[in-house]
Amino acid sequence: MNYGTFLTIELGRLLGLIPKDLELDLTYEKGMGLYSEFQASEFNDTNKGEYDCIYNFLLSKTKIKFRKISSTDYTGVSWYGAYKNGKKVLVEGVHLQYHAMSKDHAMRMYNQLPK
Repeated sequence: MNYGTFLTIELGRLLGLIPKDLELDLTYEKGMGLYSEFQASEFNDTNKGEYDCIYNFLLSKTKIKFRKISSTDYTGVSWYGAYKNGKKVLVEGVHLQYHAMSKDHAMRMYNQLPK
């Protein structure tokens, strides 16, 4: 197994794309498939670190969406909540939210979370 496949499997588990209790041979097969898909994608950028590229590729497959959950305040920003498949994304039991200028801004903030 190469480093890219290893990263894909570990990050895939972290993001919920590969079930943590999946049998090892099936985990490896799923990881290899995702890594091959990554290699052929626009996320595979040799000018950036492989970790970040794979993470962003896998994140694009998680279907995280942001929805405005408050009115815009006097500074021009609103609260945006993270949702996956229509359900709130929870971090330690709390709904993941960002005080941001737009949905795109909230997504950029989300993508900067420590990996």
